[in-house]
Amino acid sequence: MAEKILVCIKTDIGLKREKNEDSFLVVDRPDQGRDIQRYGRMYVVADGMGGHAGGEIASKMACQGMTNYYSEDSDSLQGPNYLKARLRHMKSSIDKVHAKIIEYGRANKEYEDMGTTLSTLVLTKNKALIAHVGDSRIYRLRQGCLQQLTEDHTMAQLFIRMGYLTPEKVANHPIRHVMSQAVGQGIDDIFTRIENVEPDDIFMLCSDGLFGMVADEEIKEILLHYPAIKDQCRHLVTRALENGGKDNVTVMVVHV
Repeated sequence: MAEKILVCIKTDIGLKREKNEDSFLVVDRPDQGRDIQRYGRMYVVADGMGGHAGGEIASKMACQGMTNYYSEDSDSLQGPNYLKARLRHMKSSIDKVHAKIIEYGRANKEYEDMGTTLSTLVLTKNKALIAHVGDSRIYRLRQGCLQQLTEDHTMAQLFIRMGYLTPEKVANHPIRHVMSQAVGQGIDDIFTRIENVEPDDIFMLCSDGLFGMVADEEIKEILLHYPAIKDQCRHLVTRALENGGKDNVTVMVVHV
């Protein structure tokens, strides 16, 4: 991609947790030893399963494992169907991470139930490729409109789709944080998406410690009010803490 891309990441343990189980990964510089010209730039946020032993380990393994995306034969990722091929490759990388976390848990019984969310964004040739599992999120702010690009893998979202719940009733429902799938615990279907990238697009990856504390409208107002991405990250995390800080909070802002 010829565009200049600015990135800011901020993570905080929050006010209620004993440790930070969120992890993140940025691969967007040639000096990192990855062929970003062929493969694209990668941005990842993972949230280790709260309450499970090893959530911190699982999220770190997930982020480190996604670098395998850069290790395959790049020729197979070119050609007329290269976007779909790269999405398949992203899904394959997540499947390998999933298997590795399960294997680690079996070998270390104290971590047998560990799992993590995993939200991955790859920017390549004016396209945004998304592969996602869990309830972390990827948003896009374009021309003043904030859109959630991922789908939450929670029981609440599943019940909404089945017609058992309305979105309005989810906010205070006891199952709102119960995961329907997670890397290392169970994957039914990896969510994927391809989007065009336009100048001045802002992508935001975050753990549920942000959107669980800060409403989407408030997130949009902060992104629009502060032009500098460092200020955007800082104020988003600060607002999550001001609103209760019940979980670890991680925010990654990517401005094209």
